[in-house]
Amino acid sequence: MKGILISIGLLATLLFFNINSQAQDTAKVEGNKQKIDELNSRLDKLLSGNETGEKDSLSIKLDEVLVIVKELQREMNNLKGEVDELISGKFRYDIEPKSASTTLNSESYYVVVAARGNEERIQKALITMQKDAPLMIVQNSKGTWYHLIHKQAYSMAEARQMAEKEKQNGITDAWWVTGRKLSLD
Repeated sequence: MKGILISIGLLATLLFFNINSQAQDTAKVEGNKQKIDELNSRLDKLLSGNETGEKDSLSIKLDEVLVIVKELQREMNNLKGEVDELISGKFRYDIEPKSASTTLNSESYYVVVAARGNEERIQKALITMQKDAPLMIVQNSKGTWYHLIHKQAYSMAEARQMAEKEKQNGITDAWWVTGRKLSLD
């Protein structure tokens, strides 16, 4: 008899915990269904584009990404156009021609923005830097280095200021030099 009472007690305890556990599981399932419905509703609003009221963080981030993508596309199109112009020969960067209009004043000062040991490398530097200021390629008076300089001649004070400005603009090895130390040959 004692065994039967213990068995009935255990069975009642198991049934109580099972019913309680099922009630908790049912509550969890209902909570999950509500969350899924809420997320589906938000997704539908995003996909339809008919949002009303404030935008949620996901749509704000998507808008920011779209702005960045459009800006990148615009920059890529600009670069593609410049490359096409270079390929077509519309722009040609050569060593500054020796003409009467292109002379170096030995009493003036010039700002050097790049120096290379050979002509091909200085022409590549000219192509990349030409957008910022009118530049020309010259050699040092010994003919051992090619320099990429501002076409404009400066006084000493102006040349110092311009060299400092170039350094602030990211050309860390910019310097100034007198026209006596340069040659168009």
